[in-house]
Amino acid sequence: MPYTLSEKSESLTIEAHGKKLTQAFADGARGLFHALVNTDAVGGDERVEFAVQASSLKDLYHAWLSELVGRATENGMVFCDFTVLSIQKVSAQQYLLMGSAHGEAHDDKKHGPVRSVKKINTAGLACSERDGAASCTVTVDFW
Repeated sequence: MPYTLSEKSESLTIEAHGKKLTQAFADGARGLFHALVNTDAVGGDERVEFAVQASSLKDLYHAWLSELVGRATENGMVFCDFTVLSIQKVSAQQYLLMGSAHGEAHDDKKHGPVRSVKKINTAGLACSERDGAASCTVTVDFW
């Protein structure tokens, strides 16, 4: 699997790996939503596009996951697939992510209950890319 999940009580640590940061960011989102809902039951008919900005790569990863959870909650959706088209450094202290998520409206009968995210932690948050390998780590707290 391109990500590993380590669950402890009411928190979950997601470690995502890829050849590039774009892949690690997408796989981290995949791991998070796998922990939130039965993603095997989610259809990917609806596409939602994202443009996310932050001052560092680790803050960009946090912003990306936060935006995904926020948009899914706000729109009553669940996501099953994620694409990060690009991650660009647009200025000395600004990164921009362009991506999308595929999913559908949440249906309790089809998808089961959705776990509620309390907080996406900044402590322990990490992203790195070197020598053809990228990794991102984040811990998420649940209600």
